[in-house]
Amino acid sequence: MSKLKKSDVLDYLTKGAKIKFLYSVDVTNQFKRDVCLYQEREMPLDLLREAVCLLAATGTLSEKYRAHKLKGYKGTEKVMECHLQPD
Repeated sequence: MSKLKKSDVLDYLTKGAKIKFLYSVDVTNQFKRDVCLYQEREMPLDLLREAVCLLAATGTLSEKYRAHKLKGYKGTEKVMECHLQPD
């Protein structure tokens, strides 16, 4: 796969999905930069795509993603994070 541009991140993550989304997918510039960094580190973007599509389709993630509230940052009481791969 060729290097992903920041402007193509949303299209890459949502195109070809075989399920209908109930929620819209909005991405921040920081998220776009993080995805490009994730790709540069040669991590599998398919895992990220699967998680984004599942979240957009159902609003929740399965237990395998270990979703939990983000702690330790001011103003993130409603922010969640998940794990795509084991630590």
